[in-house]
Amino acid sequence: MSIPRNPFRRVPQASAAPSVWRRIRQWRASPAHLLVGGAGSVILFGTLLLMLPEAATSGHSMGFVNALFTATSAVCVTGLNVLDTPREMTSFGHVVLLLLMQAGGLGYMTAATFVAVVLGRRMGLRNRLLLKEAMASPTMEGLLRFATLTVKVTLVTEGVVAVVLALRFMVDMPAGRALWFGVFHAVSAFNNAGFALFSDSLMQYRDDPYVLVPTGVAVVVGGLGYLVLADLSQWLRGEVHRLTVHTRLTLIITVGLGLFGALALFGMEMNSPVFAATTKSHLFGEALFQSWSSRTAGLATMDMAQLMPPSVFLLILLMLIGGGSGSCAGGIKVTTIGVILASLWATLRGREQAVVFHRTLSASTVQKSFFLGTAALFLTIIATWMALIMEHGKLMPVMFEVASAVGTVGLSFGDGAGRSLCAGFGPGGKLLITLCMFLGRLGPLTIGIAVLTSEYQQRYRLPTERVLIG
Repeated sequence: MSIPRNPFRRVPQASAAPSVWRRIRQWRASPAHLLVGGAGSVILFGTLLLMLPEAATSGHSMGFVNALFTATSAVCVTGLNVLDTPREMTSFGHVVLLLLMQAGGLGYMTAATFVAVVLGRRMGLRNRLLLKEAMASPTMEGLLRFATLTVKVTLVTEGVVAVVLALRFMVDMPAGRALWFGVFHAVSAFNNAGFALFSDSLMQYRDDPYVLVPTGVAVVVGGLGYLVLADLSQWLRGEVHRLTVHTRLTLIITVGLGLFGALALFGMEMNSPVFAATTKSHLFGEALFQSWSSRTAGLATMDMAQLMPPSVFLLILLMLIGGGSGSCAGGIKVTTIGVILASLWATLRGREQAVVFHRTLSASTVQKSFFLGTAALFLTIIATWMALIMEHGKLMPVMFEVASAVGTVGLSFGDGAGRSLCAGFGPGGKLLITLCMFLGRLGPLTIGIAVLTSEYQQRYRLPTERVLIG
């Protein structure tokens, strides 16, 4: 016999806690989430190491804000520094910097994949997706072979450059110290990190081709992108008969921007105090090196504070553009600029689709390119405005500092004591620049995907309405 249900009896509601806990257990992080979380974890670990008294020559901890700033600058391969690296950091601190630069440039997922391959472990689909995101690869085909090639190219290039630099530095210092200097600057140059063991960066070697040439080669190779290097390798071996559109676009814009920047700097600063200490026969070489370095590495052969305003503005644009996709360089990337220009050219000619090398670019590629460019521009403008409010500095030096952080370059007007301009900022200003470096390295698109991605898919389309523009 069934008992009738009392209609007035209050039925207990299910607690919200089990539902929340169930959602937490069922949550699956996307590759973008893991990339952001992995980079943040490496930065936090580096911060803890740099906070140790052994990392500073003073024998005292450099403090949380300074350690966080330095670790972020190293992992995000930027090079802005709030401490004079050779004078205020110990050998232990320099080793930590080198490891963080290598981890940030090579990529923690790439290194982990290489270790997994060496140990003979199999990689699942989830880790392959993560590796695809980390290396900016368009497909998952041959990812393990590609990751192995990446590590090999990195170590070989850094090794060769380190030996060449060490042989040159032996003229000025003992062999052991010269070898360490060679290794540190080779890693810094290839990973486009911008750190140097000289308080004036590379200004004292502005006339020395034995330093600038190998360093410049490392900067260019590290800033092209591993996809480009792999494609060039296959083309040189005859495995493919034509370079991909991505490779051709990257090479053309990289060479074009490098030469344009060098000619512009040479023309504007030829009779200025910037080139006063440079031999006339080396003037264009220094301008060329600074042009390449301004887009990616941040190693300086010029005093940025002595540049004329047009040159400063030019370097801001070069820093925001950056290097190749999937490389150690920051910025919005040269291919992003190429896609934007191709889309604008198509619009001017009344065409609906952007075309590059007789190939049509997808609408999603064009949309993401405009998003990246707009996001970087807005980030630079808003961060500059906030920094001016907090620090009461001058517009051009502050904007230059912010653009250097967003583009993860590392050039700065400096504070006159071997440190970046932001070394004189308060804790709030330093944290703002730290955030700019983090966002600039991982990219607004990755951050946006990690934060805003939802499983919800829109299954309907709202009515279309015309809006007057222009």
